[in-house]
Amino acid sequence: LVVTNMCTMKWISHIALGMVICKALSIIFLWDLNYIHYAIICLFSILADIDSLIGIKHRTYTHTVYFAILLPLPLLFIDFHGKVDIQSYILGVTAYLSHLLGDMFNPSGVMLFYPKKTVYHALPSHLRFITGSNTEWFVLIGLIIISSSFMGFENNIQVSKVINALEENDIIADVTVSYKGLNRKLEDVKIVFTDGNKIGII
Repeated sequence: LVVTNMCTMKWISHIALGMVICKALSIIFLWDLNYIHYAIICLFSILADIDSLIGIKHRTYTHTVYFAILLPLPLLFIDFHGKVDIQSYILGVTAYLSHLLGDMFNPSGVMLFYPKKTVYHALPSHLRFITGSNTEWFVLIGLIIISSSFMGFENNIQVSKVINALEENDIIADVTVSYKGLNRKLEDVKIVFTDGNKIGII
């Protein structure tokens, strides 16, 4: 039994794929993701399909690399502190490109450089699957599992940031040392990253 014509499945799959790729990116670059970032990922993972809403032929202009680069440009200016928000922009571009990648898994493929008519696929012909098929359901489940597995890595991002800071900068702080029930406060000590992946003070 093959389930077809389920557009909601397609949207969910695009969001799941965009989430997995963007989460992997955040782990690699030690980025914190907040609710705004997750909203950006969800929106730009499906934004390419806006063509059907605005009267443009499906999988043409909005399914190109050009749009993937240009459409997220406003994200550079969503930082309310007057700074250029490179992280949000990269997440937007990545999520958008993930949509194109997802469409390249099925037989129709994508003309990444439309109006050039060359069609691109991400899989050999015998592995491509149609939207809403049982195969897509299995792919979606796999993406959800992978995304969930990233949670442990996300929890270690802050620790990695501290370690990187210790390796690259001098950090001065007040600390309290406990030993055999006795507490001693040390002021203005330097926190260092020692050999053997241990944190020490001097």
